[in-house]
Amino acid sequence: MSQDSRMIILPGSQALSNFRVSNLISEIDNSLKSSVVIDVRSCHIHYIHTKSLLDEVTLNKVKTLLKYDNELDLSDPKSKLLNELVQLDGDHQDSVDKLKSLHSDTYLFRILPRPGTISPWSSKATNIMEVCGLGDKIERIERGTAVLIDVRPGFPLLEQLHNEQYASFASVYDRMTQTLFINDSVPKYNDLFEEHEPKPLVHVDIISSKENLIKANKEMGLALDDGEISYLIDAFKNNLNRNPTDVELFMFAQVNSEHCRHKIFNADWTIDNEKKDMSLFQMIRNTHNLNPQYTVSAYSDNAAVFEGSPAYYFGPNLEKRNTWTSTKETVHTLIKVETHNHPTAVSPFPGAATGSGGEIRDEGAVGRGSKPKCGLSGFSVSDLEIPDLKQPWELSVGKPNHIASPLDIMIEAPLGSAAFNNEFGRPCITGYFRTLTTSVKNSEGKDEIRGFHKPIMIAGGMGAVRPQLSLKSDFKITPGSAIIVLGGQSMLIGLGGGAASSVASGEGSADLDFASVQRGNPEMQRRAQQVIDACNSLGVDSPIQCIHDVGAGGLSNALPELVHDNGLGAKFELRDILSLEPGMSPMELWCNESQERYVLGVSQSNLEFFKNICERERCPFAVVGTATSEQRLINNAETDENDEETSEFDDQEGENDVEENNRNEPFKNYIKSIVERGDGLAFDNQYQQHSTQLPAQSSHSLLQSQQQHFHRHHQHPHNNHDPQYQDHQHHQQLSLNLQQRQRKRQRNEKSDIDKDIKKCSRCRMKRVHENENELEKYQTCIQCRERRKVKEKKPRGPMKLPELRDDWKGFLDKVAMNSIMDVQGHIYRAYTDERQFPRYSHDDLTTDIVQKIGDKIVEKYIHPLQELTGFKFAIRDHHNPPLYDKNRSKKITWMFICSQDKFRRRKSRSENKRQVLNKLKTEECCSKISLSYDIINGIVQISYNHKHHKPYNLIDSSGAIKPSRIHLENEQAEVDRAVMEAAAAAVAAVAASDEKKEAKGEEHEENKIVIARSHARNDNNNNNDNNNNSGTGTNGNNENISSGDE
Repeated sequence: MSQDSRMIILPGSQALSNFRVSNLISEIDNSLKSSVVIDVRSCHIHYIHTKSLLDEVTLNKVKTLLKYDNELDLSDPKSKLLNELVQLDGDHQDSVDKLKSLHSDTYLFRILPRPGTISPWSSKATNIMEVCGLGDKIERIERGTAVLIDVRPGFPLLEQLHNEQYASFASVYDRMTQTLFINDSVPKYNDLFEEHEPKPLVHVDIISSKENLIKANKEMGLALDDGEISYLIDAFKNNLNRNPTDVELFMFAQVNSEHCRHKIFNADWTIDNEKKDMSLFQMIRNTHNLNPQYTVSAYSDNAAVFEGSPAYYFGPNLEKRNTWTSTKETVHTLIKVETHNHPTAVSPFPGAATGSGGEIRDEGAVGRGSKPKCGLSGFSVSDLEIPDLKQPWELSVGKPNHIASPLDIMIEAPLGSAAFNNEFGRPCITGYFRTLTTSVKNSEGKDEIRGFHKPIMIAGGMGAVRPQLSLKSDFKITPGSAIIVLGGQSMLIGLGGGAASSVASGEGSADLDFASVQRGNPEMQRRAQQVIDACNSLGVDSPIQCIHDVGAGGLSNALPELVHDNGLGAKFELRDILSLEPGMSPMELWCNESQERYVLGVSQSNLEFFKNICERERCPFAVVGTATSEQRLINNAETDENDEETSEFDDQEGENDVEENNRNEPFKNYIKSIVERGDGLAFDNQYQQHSTQLPAQSSHSLLQSQQQHFHRHHQHPHNNHDPQYQDHQHHQQLSLNLQQRQRKRQRNEKSDIDKDIKKCSRCRMKRVHENENELEKYQTCIQCRERRKVKEKKPRGPMKLPELRDDWKGFLDKVAMNSIMDVQGHIYRAYTDERQFPRYSHDDLTTDIVQKIGDKIVEKYIHPLQELTGFKFAIRDHHNPPLYDKNRSKKITWMFICSQDKFRRRKSRSENKRQVLNKLKTEECCSKISLSYDIINGIVQISYNHKHHKPYNLIDSSGAIKPSRIHLENEQAEVDRAVMEAAAAAVAAVAASDEKKEAKGEEHEENKIVIARSHARNDNNNNNDNNNNSGTGTNGNNENISSGDE
C-alpha cells in the first residue's frame, strides 16, 4: 500500500480469468507469429483520491469494501512481485528507480482510464463510499488493471507491440478509452486527479488571412466545406468586423453538421435530369402526411409517439408517501431509431454502447418526460474476412489503422450495445447484421468497389409516455425559470462528435477520432432516468417544464435548442457546468459530448422540490442559467481576461450568429471595480498583484478570505517580537472574536425565527412566503394546495352514448329467464320519454325535483322487475347528485340487492354483537342491480346481475306465498300442456279399435270428450294438491280413477 496526503494505491483482486489469460497469450503469439509469452499475471489497482490522511479504522473499512473476486495468491513469487510493483507511486523517484531495475524479459503494463475521464466503475464505487459514510474523507476512487508478462529471453516485445499499435492487447486495452503505462512509466497523481487552471478563450484571426480559418478547420476537425468557410468569413469580417472565438467556430460546426442538420437529406434531388418536387426528407415525412391516423407526434420531438390503449401506469404517489399505486389511463407508445456510425467505426464497444445510450436518452426526453422500455441494435459492415475462413465472394479493400475492421466491429459492437442496455435496465430484444462488399461500374464505366466501409450502427427502441406529458407544445418554459443540466459531469471526451460523424471514414486524423468518441456510463444514466420517472409520477404537476437530451454538439446544441423551442433566450454561466476537469476551456465546456446528460427547465417555485428528488436519487445536477423573455443567448465564462461571449438567435438563417462583447481588462481592474462598488474590501497595490494569481472562478467570499490570508503571511513576517506587531495581533484577534460572536448571535436568532415558522402538514416544508391569514386559515403550503386543487372542468353538454341498448321488451324477456337460469351483466341503456321525464337544466334542479324524479324512475324500471320475477329487491345504496357544483354530472344512482342474498346480512346492534340472521337470507345469489339516471340528458341505465334460485314471494295475511306473475303464467302453461297431452293419448287409444268406432258411432265421440275432460281434471287436481300441500295423494288418486272409470 502506498499512501500520501493526496492519493492511496491499493492492490486488488485477480483481474483476468484463466480463459482471458490464455486468450491474451494466443493473441500476442498469433500477432507476432511466434511463441513469445511464457507467463502472465494480472490484478486490479485502486487509486483513491483522499481529502485528508486516512486513519487506520477508515483505511480498514476501505480495504474491506475493495475485497471482491479472487484475491492474488501471494505465495506465488510472480503474484507477490506484481503486488509489490503496483503499489509504487510515480511521484517518488525511488519507485521509478526500482522499476528500472526490473528484469529485461519482464514487462509491467498498467491500463488506466484516459486522463480527463471518469469510468463507470469509478462512479459506482465512489457512490458506494459515500453511502458507507466515507464521502467526507474520499473524493474519488478509480480502478486500473496491471498485467505482468514474461517473454522468452532477448525478445523485443515493446518494439513489436508498438509497431502493431498494441492490436494484440485488444482484449484488455481499448486505446479509445484507456491509456498505457509501461514499466518505469508510473502513474502519478496528476495523471488521474490533477485539477488544472481554466484555459482561456481562444480567437482565430480570420480578418488578416483566410488560411487561418482553413488551418483551424483541419486542426479542430470542424468538417466545414468551402461554402461554410466563405459564409463565416463574410459574417465575421464584413458584418461583425471581428475575429471569431473557438467556441463560436466549434458551435457552428456541430450545429451545422450533416449529423445535426441533415443537409443531404434536405437537398434538392434531380434524377435522370428531372428535378423532384420533394427532398429525401420530405419523401420520408410524406408517409405521415398521407396517413396521420393514430399518430400523436412525429418529426417534432426526440421520438415519435402513436396512440396507445387503456392500461395501467404504475408509479410512486408522492401524496401517499411514495407508495406505488396503479392508475388506469391511456398509455401512448413511442418509437425511435437512429445511427451511431463514426464512433462505432473508431471504437466498436464504447461507440455502440453510447449509441444505445443516446437512443435511450432520446426516448426518455419525449414530451415532458417518458420511459424507455426495450431496445434493438443493427449493424451493416463490409466483408468480415474471418482468418482461415475467407469466402470466395469477399473482397479486400483495406482500412485506416485507427478504424476497426468489420470482424472486430461485429465481435465488440453488439456486446457494447447489449451491455449498456442491460446495465441501464432495459433489455435489447432484437437486432440484425449484414455484410456487403461488391464491385460495380460507375457512371464513367469503370469498376468501383462499394460497401459498408464506414459501418452503419442502428440503435432503436420502444417506450411509453403518459398522455398528459406526451406533447412539448402543451407546456412551455416560463421566463425566469432555471435552466438545469441533469446527469454526469463534463469531461474531455466527444469533442466534435457531430462534425466527425459528417466526415467520410478515414479522412480525419487518429487524434481527432479519439477525441470525438464518447464514453458511456449507464449507471449515471439510470439515475437521471429515475429522476425523470419521479417527476412523471406527478402527471401534469411535474416540475419539468421542458426537457431535451444532450447528444451531438453537446450543450452547444442542446441548451440553445431548449430555450429557442420555447420562444425564449437565456443567460448561461459556463463555469457553473459540472466538470470533472476544472481546467477545461470555455470551448471544451460548451461543446464536449459527455454522455448521460439532459437539459431541462424548472420554475423557481419548484426548484427546491426538484433538488430534493435529485439528491434522493443521487443524481448530479447544476443550475447553469436562467431563461429570459428576450431571444438572446448570452454565455459568460470568467477567465483571466474576464471575457463574456454573447450569441443571438437568427431565425431567418436557422443558425446562431455569434457576436462577442470583449472586455480586455486585467483581473486587477476587476478587483478595483469591487472597491469602487463599496463591497467592504480594501486592497493595496501589493495585494492587487497577488490577487491576479487567484483562480478565475474566485467569488467575493474567496477574495475576502484570501485577503486575510495574505495579510497574515505577508504583511508582518519580519519581527514577531515587535510590540507594535504584537499590539496589532491583539487587536486583530479581538476583532475576529467580536465578528465570531456576532455571527453566532445571528445564527441563533435565525434558528429562533426558524422554530416559529409553521411547516406544511403534508410536505413539511417551511411556509416562509405566506402571510398570517394564510398561516391561520390553512395547514398546508401553497404548492400542496395547488396540487390538490380541483381544476375547473368544462360543463358536459348532451351527448349520445356510443352503444344504446334500448330494447325494453327484450330486456324484460331476458330478466324473466332468471326464474330458470342465471342472468349476469345484462344491461339496458336508453333515453327516457320526455313526456314522462322532462329534461332540466342545472339551474332548474331542486331537491324536491330530484326526489320526485327518483321515485318515478324506481317505479317505472324496478317495480316491473320485481313483479316479473317474484324477487324482492331492497335498496343497498343510493346517491343524489350535488346541486351546488355545476361542473359535476347530475346523475341519480341506486344499487339494489336481493332480499334473499345471504351475503347481505345486517349486523346486530346489540351489545353481544350477535349476527341476526333473517330466515329469508339463505341464497348465494350474489345480487347487484344497478340503476342510474342522468337528469340533464335523460339517459337511464340498468345493470342486472342475479343468480337463479327459487323466490320467496310476498307473503299474504294467511301465511301463504303469493305467486308472482311469472309463476302464474308458468302454471297456466303447464295446465294447457297437460290437457293437450291427455287429449292426444285418448284419441290414440280410441282409434286403436276400428270396429268399435263403426258400431257405436256418436257414442264413441262423446266418450272421447268425457275421457279427455276426466284426464284434464285428474292432472289439475294433482297440481293443486302439490301446490297447496293439502289432502292425501291416495284419496286424490282414487277420486281421479273413479271419475275416469265413469
